[in-house]
Amino acid sequence: MRWIFLTMLLTMSLLASVIKVVDNLGFPIQGAAVCTPTMCVYTNATGEAVVLDAPVEIYIEGLLVWRSSTVDNFTTVVLYKIDQLEIVPLSASGELVLKFVKTINNTYSDIKFKFFNNKIEKPLYIGINYPVEIYIQKIGRYIFNTTIKTQLWSLEVDLTKLGLVAACRYTYTEPVARVSIVTNGSVADSSSGWFYLIKGVEYIGLASTNAVLPNGSRYIVSFNPVAVCNKTIDINSSRVVISLEDSFGVVRNDWTLRVANNTYRGVAEFWAVVGYSYDVYIDAGFVKKNISITPRRATEKIIINVENAYLVLNYRAPVSKIYVVGNYTVVDKSPRRIELPPGLYQVVIEAGGRNRTYIVELRPGEIIRLTVGEEEGGGTSSATYAFVAVVATIISVVSALAITETLRRRRLRRGQSRS
Repeated sequence: MRWIFLTMLLTMSLLASVIKVVDNLGFPIQGAAVCTPTMCVYTNATGEAVVLDAPVEIYIEGLLVWRSSTVDNFTTVVLYKIDQLEIVPLSASGELVLKFVKTINNTYSDIKFKFFNNKIEKPLYIGINYPVEIYIQKIGRYIFNTTIKTQLWSLEVDLTKLGLVAACRYTYTEPVARVSIVTNGSVADSSSGWFYLIKGVEYIGLASTNAVLPNGSRYIVSFNPVAVCNKTIDINSSRVVISLEDSFGVVRNDWTLRVANNTYRGVAEFWAVVGYSYDVYIDAGFVKKNISITPRRATEKIIINVENAYLVLNYRAPVSKIYVVGNYTVVDKSPRRIELPPGLYQVVIEAGGRNRTYIVELRPGEIIRLTVGEEEGGGTSSATYAFVAVVATIISVVSALAITETLRRRRLRRGQSRS
């Protein structure tokens, strides 16, 4: 009897096979049911189970994950463990349904698994290529409803290839500084440099620019993101350069101009919007003026001329105060050079308790030198100024009147002698 038992044990050992179940990282899977047509055994901590040499099926949590009609004396079964779906380029949420899955009680049913942002609620072990349906209910934070049919061994889902998401990259030129795609008050994700537009979601594109409106605010352009997908965004703008020059052709950095709520010295350079009217306020000290410009071209170079002239004063003796009265009034103790707008001026020199007055006419781009403070009755003036012409004219007129009066008296005398 003992020999019979040993013979049977030897025969069973020869017919037995060891099944080892591991995941794709090589870690043993404990508690997997390894079943033959007559019985089921469960893998131990090392992932091993001993069964008779017969067709084998392996179940994890009651679901069939692997089968084979034959096994070797020692067989290692590798099951690929997945806990994440490969849905790109945006993550999604919904349900994953394995179709016609065999259970350990020999029934077939559809098994559902929820997933959130591509992460499956519990790991799946892939060994049998079940048909799969992926129900996408949300893409990112947007409600969605679509079904994708595939296989368990092919869970990669590219939403762009399916036409569910449009991948758009927007390029832009100056003065556009930033592009945003907005929906429901939120900015669409562009962390990878691409904007992903979900089918059925309404978007608004906003291009923030460095161009300024006449009131000084930044110019923001809205556009249809779908219409310009993967295109260059360009706005109708103009690079404006405004220079302030005097009558001598010098750019005056000491003069200020204010445009679009910004103040510049001498030269203003900014981006403007074509077709808008901009007011330019100029302060040259002795004159203030306003003009309006309307950019029409991609580049606008505008030179604004402010007419000026100079009165240069040379002193032969100290003076108390000088008054320059005309288009612009200056009162100073003893200025050396006075910048004035063109025009006729009265220059009053106050010195030694006495006043001396000169009349000076300044033309654009002219420098007139006036020597003041010479002694009473002494010499001639070395200056070139307009009052000399005035005095000469007066002398000419007086002389002409004197000659005319002399001739008239002579005629009268001759007439009296004849009588």
